[in-house]
Amino acid sequence: MAGGPTTAALVTAAAKAGGIGFLAAGYQSVDDLRSDIGAVRSAGTELFGVNLFITQYDDARSATTDVEIDGFARTLERIAMAAGLDGPAPASFTDNDYAGKIDYLCKNPVPLVSFTFGLPDAEIVRRLHDVGTEIAIMVTTVNDARDARERGADILIAQGSEAGGHQSTFSIADEPIGRTTVDLTQAIRAELDDVPIVATGGIHSAVDARAALEAGADAVQLGTALLNTPEAGTSAPHRYGVKQHFDSKGESTTQFTRGFSGRPARGVINRFVLATQNAPAAYPYNNQMTKPLRASALSLDLKHGSEYVALWCGSSASHSKQAPSGFMEGMALEQVFAAIDPFGDKS
Repeated sequence: MAGGPTTAALVTAAAKAGGIGFLAAGYQSVDDLRSDIGAVRSAGTELFGVNLFITQYDDARSATTDVEIDGFARTLERIAMAAGLDGPAPASFTDNDYAGKIDYLCKNPVPLVSFTFGLPDAEIVRRLHDVGTEIAIMVTTVNDARDARERGADILIAQGSEAGGHQSTFSIADEPIGRTTVDLTQAIRAELDDVPIVATGGIHSAVDARAALEAGADAVQLGTALLNTPEAGTSAPHRYGVKQHFDSKGESTTQFTRGFSGRPARGVINRFVLATQNAPAAYPYNNQMTKPLRASALSLDLKHGSEYVALWCGSSASHSKQAPSGFMEGMALEQVFAAIDPFGDKS
């Protein structure tokens, strides 16, 4: 997940445990990406990847209006005043120097680059392939999977509706279709039998992992199950808010919200989510506007602060109606991997 949970330490730990970690570079600067790649390589990790967000100005402008953005800014002002938070920043567009990061990765290749929110241009695919980088594209529909394969994806990441954080819809205005990870994986495999599929969303136990593999996946990707590991950069309010929901309900209450960023993303329902139910499809404008609120919430006490930060968290898959393995205990990543190993304990 972008925004803090993924760290160089987490990627390194994933490699040591037999997995492949991805640096979440969607919001990073080139300098920060360079630093994280250096840290991963200094730790002796060779096989890892970098994830990038695709943000296009035309898509952003067609998904919303200035009137909607201004109205949301007023909503944020009211929320900030009532909660004692910093007010919203001006609405602005940014693609977080996407081109600069592509240039850096072409000059300093990594084994894998994955893309969220759409298809990279054919020229970018060619440039990355030319330097030996394999490309993964996260998809939420069969049609998007087909388009991604035609664009040159070496790997498809099938993201089910259970996944925490942003849904990788290809257009900002698109709503998640609600297809489960297993169902989506089965459907993509039925259409495309010549490409590796990584299933993600609701993989909280060995049972979930086996179900995804039986549906046609070649591997699974974890997110929520790793949020509370010591190697993760998850903020204290984020850890607290998600754990409180698991403590109180046994299964977290989550929903999609556009309030924090403007794109649909699954997280635990808190006061901010409830107050922004009518947030516009205004990515990345909402993300820019909410930055001061979210940052100031980090300085509040955990209970209060957790009501105003994005508590990205996946919903429990149908096979595991409980908190993800290791989340409550704060297990190290290697322990979580062992608990979710589909080839381990068959219980």
